[in-house]
Formats: sequence, C-alpha cells, structure tokens
Amino acid sequence: MGRMVIVVPLREGAGPEVRTLLREGPPLTVPRLERYLAFVSSEEAVLLIDGADVGPGDGLPWEDPAAWRDGPRWDRCTAATPRAAEGVHGWQRPPDLQGLFFGPEPGPGDSEGGNLLAAGGTPPS
Repeated sequence: MGRMVIVVPLREGAGPEVRTLLREGPPLTVPRLERYLAFVSSEEAVLLIDGADVGPGDGLPWEDPAAWRDGPRWDRCTAATPRAAEGVHGWQRPPDLQGLFFGPEPGPGDSEGGNLLAAGGTPPS
C-alpha cells in the first residue's frame, strides 16, 4: 500500500469552500482507496491518501487541481501548485493485547483439575 500527503496552498478566504469540497470526499479518484483524511488551516489543505499504487509515478493528477473532482471550484481556491510531502517518520500505538494469551494451549495438568488420568493411570469413573 502506498501513502501520499498533498499540501494545497489556499487563497485567502477559501477555507469555507474547501471544507465543503473536502466533506464531499477525496478530490482525486484513487483506485483501491484504503484511507483518506483531510485537514484545513487558514493557509492550506492537507490531504492524506492511502491506497494501492499511490505515490510517485502513480498517474494521479495531484499537481493540477483543475483536473480534480469539481476542478473549477478547486482551481478558484488554490493559491499555488499543490506539493507532495515526504513521509520521514511515523509511530502508532500498538493494540492493547492485555488478556490475550499466545502460548501453547494448556495440556494435561496445566488447567484446573490436575491430570486427566487419575493416580495409577486409570480414567476416573
């Protein structure tokens, strides 16, 4: 899976329209999209796109907002050419595994009740 972050410089006052555009979904058609997140500040929009084959040379027109969904609206909102941001570090909290056991299944004598066979090797009656 690939990941791409696109930083879109915005014209002054474009924030409300950009928020509306982003709430309608990803501005780019991404085959096999896995995840999409959008953030907006007063000066830029930041888009995180995860999907198969996302990255350099993927053929997505990320540098040309006029080619995006609702391209003319995006074109009016952008102040400059969008740029890709390089990922250099990440961290994610591991899942809480408390209460899970990954050892071998309990065998005879490992669980309450002791051995499966009574003393002397005969099954209990």
